[in-house]
Amino acid sequence: MKTFSFLAGNKADPSNDVQIQVDRSSVPAGAKVGLWLDDDGKLFPQIPRASRVRPSGVALGAEFILLDRARIRTKLGAVEGVLTVEPGTKFDLEPSGEGRVLEHKGGEVSVVAGRRFLDVNAPIGVVRMNKQPNEVKVFTVQWEPPAGARRGERSIVHVTQKNATGTVMGGITIEFVVD
Repeated sequence: MKTFSFLAGNKADPSNDVQIQVDRSSVPAGAKVGLWLDDDGKLFPQIPRASRVRPSGVALGAEFILLDRARIRTKLGAVEGVLTVEPGTKFDLEPSGEGRVLEHKGGEVSVVAGRRFLDVNAPIGVVRMNKQPNEVKVFTVQWEPPAGARRGERSIVHVTQKNATGTVMGGITIEFVVD
C-alpha cells in the first residue's frame, strides 16, 4: 500500500464546501484506490485544523449497531418497500458543520480507525464536503496494487478539486509504482 497526501481548499475561496474528484480510470482492475477524508495530523503540521480523528468508541455524531436482523417498511423518495438490515450493520451519523460529507458517488464512505475513508470502486469517485471559508484541508490518496502485480508496474490517479460553484481550483496527477 502507498499513500500520497495533498492540500485542498484555498485561502482565497470563501465558499463553505469543497469537492474532490478521484479518477482511477487508468488503474488496473483489482487495484484498490481510496481517499482519506480526515487527516491524522501527522503531515503538514503548519496547517491549522480541527481534529476529526475519533478516540476509539467515541462518535462525533451518533452511532448505533444493529444486533438483530431488522425489517423496516419505508419510503425513500419515490420508492416504497421493505428494507432489510442485517445484524452488525453500523450507522455512523455525522454532525452538521465543518467536515461533514454532503454527498459522494463512485465509492463507499466508511469509518476506519476513527477516520472517514472513501473507497473508490468506480472509474471516478467524487466527494463533496463542508469546510470553513478560506480553509485548506489535508486529504490522502491510498493505492494498493492488484494481486500479482509485478515490480515496476505503474498506476496513474488524477485528482481534481472544485469549489462550491464547480470551478476547478486545482489538481494533481499521482503515479504509483509497484516496488
